[in-house]
Amino acid sequence: MGQVYFLCMSKMKMVPFAEVVRRKASMRLYMDMAGQLAERLATKREVEVRRREQFLKAQSAFLPRDVFEG
Repeated sequence: MGQVYFLCMSKMKMVPFAEVVRRKASMRLYMDMAGQLAERLATKREVEVRRREQFLKAQSAFLPRDVFEG
């Protein structure tokens, strides 16, 4: 019974450690995905800002100034 008890206890001690490792890996994946999404959003925002600037450059003479305030 001593060997069985030791085997069970050693497995029980490894379960929390395995969970810590799993959570750490999961957090790394999550952070990587969050970074990639942030980069994609920043790129999309830059494109939108350029489009707005082009629009204003071409059309601002034809629109009232108070349209762009705020």
